[in-house]
Formats: sequence, structure tokens, C-alpha cells
Amino acid sequence: MKTYRILWAILALVMTASPLMAQEQIEKLYQRMASDPKVRIKSSIQVDRKPGAGVVRKGSVCEINDFVIEKYNKKGRSVEHLEEYVTDLVNAIQAEASNPQCYRISSYYFGTSDAPRRWNLLYGEDASQYVTIGARRGVNYILACFVDKEYPDSRWCYAIEWYKAGKETIIGRYMKLYAKIPKETPATQEKGSHGFLASFNNLQAQWQSHEYKKNTALPVGIYALVKQAVEENMLTPDEKEFVDAQLTKMINKMSGDTLREDNALGYLILAKKILNRSQEP
Repeated sequence: MKTYRILWAILALVMTASPLMAQEQIEKLYQRMASDPKVRIKSSIQVDRKPGAGVVRKGSVCEINDFVIEKYNKKGRSVEHLEEYVTDLVNAIQAEASNPQCYRISSYYFGTSDAPRRWNLLYGEDASQYVTIGARRGVNYILACFVDKEYPDSRWCYAIEWYKAGKETIIGRYMKLYAKIPKETPATQEKGSHGFLASFNNLQAQWQSHEYKKNTALPVGIYALVKQAVEENMLTPDEKEFVDAQLTKMINKMSGDTLREDNALGYLILAKKILNRSQEP
């Protein structure tokens, strides 16, 4: 069993090479759990496709997989290792915090001092279709949202929530959702933040690919985008922390670059200062 887990850990590291492969790794870990006959799975899948000639593009995807893991089998023997299915999925999702295509990660674990945040995870063309998680304090969850590299106005969301029923059973659901990122509107700050984060994530991906070496407008664009988000009060405190952490990663990456451009680095530092000032009480 130990060797089995080591192999999966090595695979997890290898599969973080690209956003698509990272999502495939999360899927593979779920399929590993679903293929175990000791785990009861009930799936509900809804896929809508937009009409059109030529290219077929997903309009929305809502895949919900309810699962039940019993701590003991029928003979009364412990199967505690089955809990590792949940642990490995959670760790794989959390590992995507450094993925440039991942613009949001949120989690809650029962027993901590924090309160869960309620999330409506969209899976349609607008905000009318969604799955709610985080509504109950006793349920753990983690979610990650990835900008679709092929269609930057849309995103994939992977989430898992679970809880223990007594001491012998784990009940939960694994979700995969695809939807358009809501358009920015003056009426809803949350929708505005989605639009900003999609744009910021796209610029960050270019930065990680060393585009700043040949595109002098890139650091200016990042600075201007952050400045606008701060001035228009688009971001929640959690989102500000996320952007601040990503700016720090970009600064650190460039600080170790022997071919760095100090002007480009200066724009990043200035963007970080503006963001930090907005977080002061």
C-alpha cells in the first residue's frame, strides 16, 4: 500500500506540468476512488452543448458524484485506508494554488475556528444554474476554479465536500462543473471580480512564460489591471490575498532572472504596493 501511494505521489508531481494535465490528475484520482468496489458511487451528469457548425464547444457541464465510504467491511475488518481517497483528492486540488490557470481556491475544514463560506458554483450560461456548497458548518469542502485556456471567458471548477456520519462512514460528493465566467456588471461585485481574475490570470500565465522579456507592455498591463480593480473596489479580502500572493511569486521569479528588466520589476512592485494599501484598515 505504501508503494502504491508513493507512485501516486510521484504521478501527482509530474502531472502539474500544465493546467490541462493538472485537471487530468484530479480526475484520475477520482476515477481511482470510483473504481474501488468498496466505495458506493451515485453519479448525475448533465452536459449542454451550444449549437454551431464546425467546432463543438461545451456550453455547460454539471457532474455530481455522491459517494459513501464505510470504515468497516461486512466482516468487520477495518478499511481505514479508503479515507486516503478523499485525502489524496483534497491534496491534489490544493496543490493547484500555484497553477497560473487557477484563479480561485477555497476550503473549509470542520473543527477549525473559521466559518464556512457559501459558494454557488455555476454550471450554465448565466448565474441561474448552480450547485451550492459551504452552507453547512459540519461539512468540509475544497474547490478550485481554472480558466479554460482555449476559451478564456469560461472556467472549469473541481470541488469535493465530505463529512463523517458518526465514526464509521464518510459521505460526500465530488463535482466537476463548467460554465462561463460571469461578465462584469456594476450591480454585482462578485461578477466583477470574476472578470478581473480571468484577465489577471491570463497576464500571469504570460509572465510565467517569460513574455516580459519581449513584451514591454505586459508589466504595465498588470499594474493597470490591479490599479483599476483597487480603485473600483472589485475584490474581496480573500481575492486580494490571492492576487498579492501571485504578484509576490512573479516578483520572486523575476528577481532571480539574470535577464530581468528593472522597469518591469518596478511595475510589479508598484502594483503590489497599491494592493497592500487597499487592504489596510
